[in-house]
Order: sequence, then C-alpha cells, then structure tokens
Amino acid sequence: MYQKTFQNLTRSHSERRLFIFRCREELSLSALSKTGRLMGTIRAAIAGLERTEILERIWTAKEEKRRRGELAQSKVVLPRAVGYEKGRGFYYKPEAERVREAFRRFLGGDQSYVELAKLVGVTPRGIHLVLRNPIWTGWRVIDKKRDISAAGRYAGVDGRQADRRKVARAPEDVIRVKVIAEGLISEKEFQSVQRIMDLKQSKHWRSRLGYEHRFTYQGFLTCSNCGEPIYTAFARRDYYACKGRWNTHTCTAGYMGRERLEVLLDLLFAERVTDAGFLEQCVEAIRRRSEQSGADLRIRRLMLEINALREKRSRVIETSTIRLQSQNRCDGCHNRR
Repeated sequence: MYQKTFQNLTRSHSERRLFIFRCREELSLSALSKTGRLMGTIRAAIAGLERTEILERIWTAKEEKRRRGELAQSKVVLPRAVGYEKGRGFYYKPEAERVREAFRRFLGGDQSYVELAKLVGVTPRGIHLVLRNPIWTGWRVIDKKRDISAAGRYAGVDGRQADRRKVARAPEDVIRVKVIAEGLISEKEFQSVQRIMDLKQSKHWRSRLGYEHRFTYQGFLTCSNCGEPIYTAFARRDYYACKGRWNTHTCTAGYMGRERLEVLLDLLFAERVTDAGFLEQCVEAIRRRSEQSGADLRIRRLMLEINALREKRSRVIETSTIRLQSQNRCDGCHNRR
C-alpha cells in the first residue's frame, strides 16, 4: 500500500514538473510570435492594474485604522517614549517623564536644543521633532504621507526601491485623533512652546532675508588631524576653525583664513579632481589604507585571542594547583589514620 502511494506521488510530481517545463517552453516560443507578444502585453497590463488596485485597498484600510485612532503600521513609526498595544491603544512609557522635564525646562528659559537632547537621549534635531509633536497633548496628528509619484522614489544600492519621501497632506486629508485621554502636558503649554520655537527659527541667521553667506564651504569640511567638523569664525577676519581646536582645545590645527583656503579648494575642485592621474592616486591611497586597517584589525583580533588563551592557561594552572593541594591534604589525612 505504502509503495503504491509513493509511486503515485512520484508520478504526479513528475507530471507536474513536465507540465511546468512545457508551459515555460510554450511561453518562450510564444514570445517570439506576434500573438505571443500581444498576449504578454495584455497580461502585463492586467497585472499592473491589479497591483494598483491592491495598493489602493491596502492604503484605504490603513487610513481607516488611522482615523479610528489605531496603529496601522509597525511600532517603529511610534514617537519616542510612546507605546501601543491592541485593546489598550496608545500610552506613554516611563521615559516620557524626561520629555515632560524637557518641556518644563524649555518654558523655564533653558532653550538649548543640545542640552535638552542630552536630557531626553536624542540628537539636537531629534529633540526639535519631539517638541513639535502634538502627541504629548494626547492628540495624534498625521499631516504627511508618502509620495507615490515617480519623483518620490528613493533607489537603493542594488536599484530596488528603498523608501519614498514624505509630502504634506491636503488640509482635508489631515488626520487628527485624540488617542490618549490625559496628555503629558496641557494644550496651553504645548502652544507656548510652539510660539517660542517659531520665534527662535525666525530669528536664526538662516531665516534672515539678505543675509550674506561669506563661507562657501561651510558645513562641508572636516579636520584631517582629528576628524572633527570645521566651524566658521570671525576674529577681525573670516576663518575656518576646527571644532576640536575651538571648543575642546584638543586639536593642534590652526585657524585657516577664508580667502586663502577657499582659493586652494577652488583650485583643487577645478583642476585636481578632474585629473585622472590624481584620482588614481587617491584610489590607490584609499586601497592601501583599507589594507592597512584590515591588517591592524587582524593583529588586534590575534592579540585578543592570545590574551584569552593566556587567561585560560592561568585558570587551568590555578585549578590544577588547587586539586593537587586538596589531594595532598587527603593523602595526609589517610596517613595519620
């Protein structure tokens, strides 16, 4: 019985493989004919239409969940110190008290994004986004969406779609839902923080109309000695200065005059970077550096293994010594008896 069943399964499997092979052969042959190309085009169009309809249905279902105050995506999209569970909904985590303290300090006059970021445990840009989020009043506001057009597509390293940029929603598409009954802060406190942040942004030099940007390479340079970013400074003249030299005084790089440095950089980008020989030298230097770094890594790994073996040897010797001492004590006890 079992042998007959196995033969039937083997026969059906062989017939299925033959059918798939014949289908592939017919498809490859039909693609060379006019009728085959026409049918292939029609099937591809139908498949594209079905895919679009599937995406629209998925988007509609997610929008309905968002409007009901539910989480329509993974928890990775949740703000810091905010959690979500089915049946419980959105809630504040214990670390949300740091956010409350950040709001209190901001209203108290401590408006340094760097210091507040250290308190909450995020970057300065991150604390800016945290303070802008109305979730701390109990309201979840979704005013952006993914750009589904071709312009919003980000390509990955292998050419596959990596992500899509966010765009502002139309006013009628903005979702505003009360998801937490008792907010972390009051609406009045939140609006006060927003007004102060808007005022800080309007007074920033980047927002000033007619501001003269004297430094061409501002924000694009790093120090070759310590790797810290290069700041701009004005001390009777315009200078480029290393952050390590300016703030922590740990770098030996001196101040660099703006006029002289920018002329050298212009020459570098205009002539040297366009020289194929210079680019080959740069690539060769990077290759040698990577090989050297790989050798250093192997040396460090070997040293760690050697230290681990030495520690193991010490433990074995110590254990053997303890065993010998115990055995000698036992032998002495037997001799006394």
